[in-house]
Amino acid sequence: MNKPRIATSLALALTTLQVPPQALAKDLVDVIPGLYGGDGITLAPPEGPFPSHEAHFLLASTESVLALNKLIAGEIRPFPVSPSAGGVTYQFDPAQGTYVQTSQTLGPLVSERPETLGQGKFSLGFAVTYFEYDEFEGHDLGKLRATALHDFDIIAPPDSPDSFENDTLDIQFDIDLRFTALALAGTYGVTDRLDVSLIVPIIKASMDVDAEAMVEVSEENPFPGAHTFEGGDESPFDSDSESATGIGDVVLGAKYFLLDEQRYNVAGAARVKFETGDEDNFLGTGSTNLQPFVIASANITDKIIANTNLGFDLDLDDSDRDEFLYKVGVYGGSPQLTGAVDIVGRHRLNESGTGDDIVDAAFGVKWSPTKNLIFSANVQVPLNDDGLRSDVISTIGLEYRN
Repeated sequence: MNKPRIATSLALALTTLQVPPQALAKDLVDVIPGLYGGDGITLAPPEGPFPSHEAHFLLASTESVLALNKLIAGEIRPFPVSPSAGGVTYQFDPAQGTYVQTSQTLGPLVSERPETLGQGKFSLGFAVTYFEYDEFEGHDLGKLRATALHDFDIIAPPDSPDSFENDTLDIQFDIDLRFTALALAGTYGVTDRLDVSLIVPIIKASMDVDAEAMVEVSEENPFPGAHTFEGGDESPFDSDSESATGIGDVVLGAKYFLLDEQRYNVAGAARVKFETGDEDNFLGTGSTNLQPFVIASANITDKIIANTNLGFDLDLDDSDRDEFLYKVGVYGGSPQLTGAVDIVGRHRLNESGTGDDIVDAAFGVKWSPTKNLIFSANVQVPLNDDGLRSDVISTIGLEYRN
């Protein structure tokens, strides 16, 4: 990955931050563009031989703001909550005329397993996930820098810098973007081999932005005192904070148990992620997605299982965001306590140079103090620098099964 090119592209997007006044609302997508009044940075009126213009440094065009917003919102992936119903699984045995236990563990945490719940069985639960974004393409979100250019129309010729118009503003942004997601999940066994599931996330997103601007005098400017904040209406410092709470992108899923062997199991599954979250407040991705995938497991021993999920995330609104999904891991333990380790990844099929490969490691445990209750806890940590990333994603959950 070309780090200087990424940094330059990000800086260019950050320096073009201006929207029309009517768009300056409480949406999180408008926090950065609204800094410094949303119309660029105006310094103190200059003295001496300069035209009386109150030096105006441009942060801006609406098109570029939209590009930046897409850059951030487009990297906010579906929230990492597990739709997999945990616990010991059962299947009806006609020979015995009753349900018999088909698993010796509580199952994986962040991936699906092939086994289904059993006809008439259901699972209800919730999971709370917390994380904050720390880096973008390996760059600290607390130290993002951008350069604002002077308005080139002050003296002729227009659209071309001349003399003091070559001065710039160096702006450092400190962006704090935090999320808490409560995922309500339910799974029902329609038949012994078919499960359907529903996930409804309720999300709180918070964004704090601080900015500090400093005049960078060009070597081509013979008047180093031409630009200053002193005596002007605007400060070199600005900040804003907003938050939003609401329904995220609702997910409806189904899984069919295809192959039931002594040591190997296979299932086919699909999910639809609906466009129910507010994209402008980072509560959703702004698209409807179809996610077909295959689930396979192999028993290493009776109580240690290797598990794999392979599939696609197909964006029905923008095929450029289609991704290949994979989860590969191992889980094992007992019907009372099970641990799991997974590698979780997403690869963008139409590579854009930003966030094309997201790879995390997930670790966690499930504990069942009673036959019907399961507590779970897991963390995810990044294994690479691509995209908008969090140092740690933590989740705790509770599930009830009949």
